[in-house]
Amino acid sequence: MELDLDFSKLFSIGRQGPQKGRTEPFIPKGVNFPIETEKPQGAPQGRAVIKLQREQEDLRKAEEMYTTYQQNIKRAGTLRSEILKGLRAGEDPRAILLKAVECISLMTGDTVIYSQSKKDLIEKYGMEERSGEQ
Repeated sequence: MELDLDFSKLFSIGRQGPQKGRTEPFIPKGVNFPIETEKPQGAPQGRAVIKLQREQEDLRKAEEMYTTYQQNIKRAGTLRSEILKGLRAGEDPRAILLKAVECISLMTGDTVIYSQSKKDLIEKYGMEERSGEQ
């Protein structure tokens, strides 16, 4: 048994022009479209300029965010080394704890934990502030 399939109509669909006699777009019943839309203020290219400015601002913010992220990664790596060296050298455990909290703060992006811990350690134990902090 042989089937004859004719695809000639299917391939000619894209080549047909618009239907004759059709001057308005088809609008289904019950759907209200605004007939006139508000025109944007300014020149027609204004939207493109605004869109470009927004994209540039987004890129600048992303670059700033990743720069901060990279700096935090570097500082956390340095702090981990300082913690290990401080443990071996017999450094004050409170100073090591503060470094560990700062490292956690940098890795999680939570600056409140570091500032609150530092404040509490200074109040409770009278620790001196050290240089090179966050």
